[in-house]
Amino acid sequence: LTLSDHEDAEAPQVSRVERVMPLPDLTRFAPATDDERDAIRAELGWGADESIHICVGEFSARKNQTELVEVFDRLAPAGHRLVLVGSGQVVPVIPESACEGRIVDIGWRTDVERIMHAADSMLIASRGEGFSLVVLEALAAGLPVFATDIGGVEVIGDDDGVVGSSVTDVVRAATSSDLVGPTLTDRRQRSKRHELSVDEIGDRFYDLYESLFPDRRRTRDR
Repeated sequence: LTLSDHEDAEAPQVSRVERVMPLPDLTRFAPATDDERDAIRAELGWGADESIHICVGEFSARKNQTELVEVFDRLAPAGHRLVLVGSGQVVPVIPESACEGRIVDIGWRTDVERIMHAADSMLIASRGEGFSLVVLEALAAGLPVFATDIGGVEVIGDDDGVVGSSVTDVVRAATSSDLVGPTLTDRRQRSKRHELSVDEIGDRFYDLYESLFPDRRRTRDR
């Protein structure tokens, strides 16, 4: 069983490979209203006219926040802020050249959905992922996603963000895209496009189970 195109490519040479979807609970990521969004931004000290780009995840070499910070500091124009959300062993160093508040580390949060509700885009700089759940979470919150080419990005459509071949591509796209700073209508439409159906995913697993063990068929109770 694989979760993404990347896992398909890396799967051993076997007679059968089947694609399945993860089913995280995305209900808490549903888009916030404009009033709720404005209140969270005010609480966090984010200006109404700033473009807030967030990067959520464990600080590690694989997640590659260090390169993201370096590239953002070098390329992002005025009016754009990078907010790191997470913790870990490879803590990115914010360069002294960065203007105060332009790149900030707010640490690990248990209310990451509120951070997504207040942000303007999600940036992902990972060097590799089997399937990045934060992609689904960001899209469920209505955020555009700008990511390196990792597992899970195949769900990002043209109206949802950009998949870049490098961190430089990601930062350049995010800081120049009209998708950044979505309206409430944009956020709700994007979230609706990426709703996951428990029934459909459950049926997919049932079908796989029955194809592998045809003598163990059972009634599908819901």
